[in-house]
Amino acid sequence: MRKSTKKNKINKMRNENEEYQKEINDLCLKVRNLRYLISENNRKIEQYENEILFD
Repeated sequence: MRKSTKKNKINKMRNENEEYQKEINDLCLKVRNLRYLISENNRKIEQYENEILFD
């Protein structure tokens, strides 16, 4: 394989890695947001359960 072809392959793979990393970052953000939503729901559940107990 020629040197220029190898360099092109390397650059292509680096670009792919950047795209993969962006996808990972997006997914991490989604996971954090979903965890927050779960937490909020659990907080509300607990609040409603306490209201039921003390009604």
